[in-house]
Amino acid sequence: MQISIQSLSHQYFNGKTTHALEDIHLDISQKQFVALIGPSGCGKSTLIRLIANLIAPSQGEIRIGEFHPKQAIENGQVAWMAQSPALLPWLTVEGNLRLAERFQKVKNQQPLSVEQVLKRVGLEGAADQHPYTLSGGMQQRLALARLLLQDAPIWLMDEPFAALDELTRERLTEELFSLWKDFSPTVLWITHNIHEAIKLSDRILVFSEQPGRIVADIPTAIPHPRLENNPDFQELLFRLRSILHHDPNGNFNHAA
Repeated sequence: MQISIQSLSHQYFNGKTTHALEDIHLDISQKQFVALIGPSGCGKSTLIRLIANLIAPSQGEIRIGEFHPKQAIENGQVAWMAQSPALLPWLTVEGNLRLAERFQKVKNQQPLSVEQVLKRVGLEGAADQHPYTLSGGMQQRLALARLLLQDAPIWLMDEPFAALDELTRERLTEELFSLWKDFSPTVLWITHNIHEAIKLSDRILVFSEQPGRIVADIPTAIPHPRLENNPDFQELLFRLRSILHHDPNGNFNHAA
């Protein structure tokens, strides 16, 4: 298994104890595209942050291959993409990528160049622009380019397209799927859009309300392209909505 999680729980302490995650057991194989869905505040982002070694778990163990997350990060095994692209505004598009290139952990004999990743995400004509001159969609394309440049086998994605308009979001999710097919990373992707989860992923994890538990682990074996008028698509959509609205913990999620 590329990612193995055993008996993982996490609490936050800020005047009171908040139980974010409880007893997570999870194995993720290489090259899987795994979507994480569930109500807001259910611990999905906490799980991603734990895998990325941004925070330490209260209980349990995470292994990335044979390594602890800290060691896997140091070895360049994991790349991160958040809702905010976190670009340096005083650098150009190319400058942001050149900076990322300096920290690149080369794993392929012929790693992608800055010019190649810019072309791959459709930003070859914007190399000399600064991030603040770009649209939100172009900024996230730049973040995707930076992700590619890291040459990491695992991509952790925390709602990277949530703030974009619907059309731009659709285009970028299609681009993400194309990149996954071409480069075969293992992807853990948080989304609140059930349709997107079905369209892109080959496995969907459904989280309960806080404290977050995995209440369903569903493979998506529908052939691509996954059209919404496909009866199998509609059946899975209905199943996921039913789980989200009436999860096995007895909770009811009005926002799902």
